[in-house]
Amino acid sequence: AKMFIPYLMFHVCDCLNFLPNARSSPLAPDEMVEGHKINFRTDILASFGTLVLVSNKSTAGDSNIQKQDIGLCLGRCPNTKGSVWVYLRGHAKPLVRRPLKAMPMTD
Repeated sequence: AKMFIPYLMFHVCDCLNFLPNARSSPLAPDEMVEGHKINFRTDILASFGTLVLVSNKSTAGDSNIQKQDIGLCLGRCPNTKGSVWVYLRGHAKPLVRRPLKAMPMTD
């Protein structure tokens, strides 16, 4: 659980920089610094703590069926458009993946 704290802090700062404030209005602070608008449909596909379905890049064999893994989203990866940090079970550190689908929580 300690390894997720830096990703949570980055996610909180990221969220605050996407919203205009009293000094930056009508632009968001991120737009002022980076010079481009955030597209919420393509840039932020899942938020922190969401379970996501991601493709497994280490699939071996002759099968044409691509396997997927369930991972824990740790927020967006700013260096890769549309990708997020995902923690997959059995890995030592989070990986950058583009989520296929956010999984809804059930009762």
